Amino acid sequence: MTSELLEEYLDHFVIVYYQQTNTSNPLTSHHTEEGVFYDFDSAGILLRQNNLCYIPFHSIQKIEIKARPTLWQRLTGVS
Repeated sequence: MTSELLEEYLDHFVIVYYQQTNTSNPLTSHHTEEGVFYDFDSAGILLRQNNLCYIPFHSIQKIEIKARPTLWQRLTGVS
């Protein structure tokens, strides 16, 4: 993952999926964090929620990045 790629998504709404900790039960639900992608460094990312939340890369399974709403969606409120 390059820093240039991550910089493009700063200030986007993201959902972070944590690594599954209990490998004996694959049906357990994955814990997630939602927030605005605020900053990152070589060890992890910062999400802006009501406060800042630091998540190290080694505990992340995937990051889902939501697209910003288009002008039409912002004007009409339709998503």
